[in-house]
Amino acid sequence: MSKLALLIAVDNPSSSEGSTSELDARDFGKALQRFWSFEESEIVYLTSSGSGDSYATRQQVEKHFEQAFQDDAIDYLIVGFWGRGVTSPADNKRRYCLADYDPDRIKATTVSLGSLLSATIRLRARNACMIFDCRPMNADGEPWTTDEEDCRTIQRYIRKTEPGFRCAALASCSPGQRPMDDESGNRGLFTTILVEGMSDCARRFQGSFDSVAGYTVQNTSRKAQELGGAQFPFFVSAGDGDIRYPITQGFRVDEQFEESQVEETEDSSLVSDLDDEKSGLISIDTADAAEPQQPKRGFFSRESVTWAFAIAFILALAALIVMVVIFLRQGRDAPSLETLGLASDLPILIGAEVKSFLSLF
Repeated sequence: MSKLALLIAVDNPSSSEGSTSELDARDFGKALQRFWSFEESEIVYLTSSGSGDSYATRQQVEKHFEQAFQDDAIDYLIVGFWGRGVTSPADNKRRYCLADYDPDRIKATTVSLGSLLSATIRLRARNACMIFDCRPMNADGEPWTTDEEDCRTIQRYIRKTEPGFRCAALASCSPGQRPMDDESGNRGLFTTILVEGMSDCARRFQGSFDSVAGYTVQNTSRKAQELGGAQFPFFVSAGDGDIRYPITQGFRVDEQFEESQVEETEDSSLVSDLDDEKSGLISIDTADAAEPQQPKRGFFSRESVTWAFAIAFILALAALIVMVVIFLRQGRDAPSLETLGLASDLPILIGAEVKSFLSLF
């Protein structure tokens, strides 16, 4: 079983209050190991504090996607972005800033939401999830607010999922909202609740991403209201059923989850050119699409009762014919229904028996 998580986190060095993108990403990465059986070697961090292969530049993002593209058997894929955004004045396109962001080289130092979605789908993973939490301040100094175009872009790409594949995306906000910090001010509210949701499902030995997303949406909204704000995560999924991650073997429900601390990371190595003009979708192979299963029919289904009644009627009619034949062979006339006293009451008796029979079901 092949798994890969590519987590991109870019903090905002210009923010006087600091930002927690990398801490949020590392908390999520630790949760993947703790709850969803990811190995440390299957998680790649690209951050603004990293160096070499782990430094979050466009070149490194493209490089790690390209390396992942060589593996055509990824079963579980997660791509996440925690960071800041900017609207390009040249084309009015909203972009995610990378570690070497330069306003004079916007295209070379940013990546668009559509490019990340496109590249993720082109990896052809059987189960793919995307997490987006653009939480700190906009690179222009203005707060980053989720807009309708972000949500439409996510929906447009996710809905291209082909049969036999599963794809889902979870963003920290709905249109018109801004991501919030949790009560401590050291973490993003969205990722804090997301990790709680993963823990909650794992304690019930469930790895359902739909369940985790539902938990995150509901509890982030509730907690944001308690903190005096509004934040309702945006979730969309497509494909054949829910994405279910295997629970980590030996998982202990009584073990506390420890938050991450920023530290130097070892160089990590992990699909396609992320240039916006070249990031067209590749058709996904459907040869291994699962055959739809026919629903099982119970013993007491409507079809079963109808057949049982028909068979019983045929057997009764056959018995009556046999009786008539026996009487005729003995040289007797078959007794009439009037003689047996059944002529007038026969319809009533049959109706009563039928109602009694059907009442059993």
